[in-house]
Amino acid sequence: MGELNREQNILIQIARNYLEGGKQATFEKFDFLDIDWSILYDLMIEQKMFPLVYNILCDSIPLSYRESYQETSDSMKNMNYLIFEEIRTLSQREDVEEMLFIKGAILSQLLYDDPFIRTSGDIDTLIREASLEQIDKLLKDEGYFQACGKDGVYASDYDNLEILPYPILKDYRHHEYFEYYKQSGTDYVILELQRYIHNTITSEHIDRFLDSSRLLMVNGVKVRTLDTDHTLLYLIESLHTDANWYYRGPKLNKYLELALFIRKYEKTIDWERVLHKSDEFQMTDIVHDIFNDLNELFHSLISQSRVDQYKYSKRNKSLSLIWETHLVERLFQSDEDRMKEIYKNLKRICYSTESLNHAVKLDNYNEQDLNYSQSDHYLYVPNDKYDYVLTYLPTVDSTNLTFAFYLPIELVQSSYDWEVIFNTIDPCIESSILDWHTFSFAKQEGEIQINVSGCGSVERVGDSEIRIQIPLSEFNSSSIELALAYKIILRERIYGNIYHTLNSDGYMDNRFWLSPSLIQVSVR
Repeated sequence: MGELNREQNILIQIARNYLEGGKQATFEKFDFLDIDWSILYDLMIEQKMFPLVYNILCDSIPLSYRESYQETSDSMKNMNYLIFEEIRTLSQREDVEEMLFIKGAILSQLLYDDPFIRTSGDIDTLIREASLEQIDKLLKDEGYFQACGKDGVYASDYDNLEILPYPILKDYRHHEYFEYYKQSGTDYVILELQRYIHNTITSEHIDRFLDSSRLLMVNGVKVRTLDTDHTLLYLIESLHTDANWYYRGPKLNKYLELALFIRKYEKTIDWERVLHKSDEFQMTDIVHDIFNDLNELFHSLISQSRVDQYKYSKRNKSLSLIWETHLVERLFQSDEDRMKEIYKNLKRICYSTESLNHAVKLDNYNEQDLNYSQSDHYLYVPNDKYDYVLTYLPTVDSTNLTFAFYLPIELVQSSYDWEVIFNTIDPCIESSILDWHTFSFAKQEGEIQINVSGCGSVERVGDSEIRIQIPLSEFNSSSIELALAYKIILRERIYGNIYHTLNSDGYMDNRFWLSPSLIQVSVR
């Protein structure tokens, strides 16, 4: 990416200076600078820093830009007030104890002693799954409805929403349900119910996490939220997930907010408890990495001795990516460049020496030699929901690599729609793509259908066998040893166009990359 431009540098310096000196000191330092206010405006929106920076520099904004800045500020304030009134209404109900409010106005109160400084796009809540029915009724009593997009189920197009008949998760292992909406005049308030904290704190630990709640006074209203130590862990995990995966990417506001939280509550935080809890929740590596990032961005905010307490452990289950781009540059990295760097990381994992050591060897799996009754040769697709097993068998001959899938009777005779997607992972580490070939077969409206994207073929053999073939010429290699990583994704249709993935798809659920599927082929 190269050096930062002037406005990017200014935004970084504003964040650093605010952390050290607050609003007035920051204004005095940056009031005189020659700023391109159009570029700065876009950066403030992109990095979710608009309310804070506007509050600091509003008196310096030239007349030609003042109106547009003011309109944006007013719009954000109006939404903040609208959202807080909903939090007030919900918090005053007697049956809301099982709902914890997080981020948004709550974090704004914690950081700035004012619930309206921080941008709030929606209401974020944590709940216990056991309370879902009660909370769903509570929300509907207050005028909310749950919906997804009609065209794209994850799109929040207010003019094209499909109301859902009952609470539905965004995916089988997803941490949150489809959004709840409430119309207020021409605006909509969006509320999110989260049952887990991303892929980090799930069913194994979430109840103990939620047990650590407290009542916080916000603008005269008692609002239930997490205690100080667990708020810190939540902010760390949320920042790590956003900064190191496909969605969102690192944002300056999240780093500044975490730094402000640590600076403000450093003497209140029970650091021994945080260390113990991070180990209990298997996230010491996450805390370690985020503390290092904070020190890189804000120059030794946290003592190195404290950082070193959070040691890596085999118990930790987070996906560790190695970034070639420095954090400060990554803040302003394009989505395309961030995706390329993530893809390179994932391909390095797939084709690493460790993965190759665990690869399935195909040199003895030639179809003409194989006794198909030997079940130990068969592989299976993980299934987090059902007892049935989808098995498959990779074989190789002189021209093709073949994956034969054997459908269990539960899929062949199912009354619901399902889909199996087979992706190969591009072995070229430096390429800009991740998925190389894509094949799929699915049951739709009672019929099994097949699709191919890339060189190769799919055919149905009898009622229960599907064969995918990839020509060996695709590998473009003279070597007699070929390695190929691949993903098999099993999905079922839940409602309308909503599908749930029943194993790790490598996208919403990144567990796949912790132990990728890999075959090593000896070509005879």
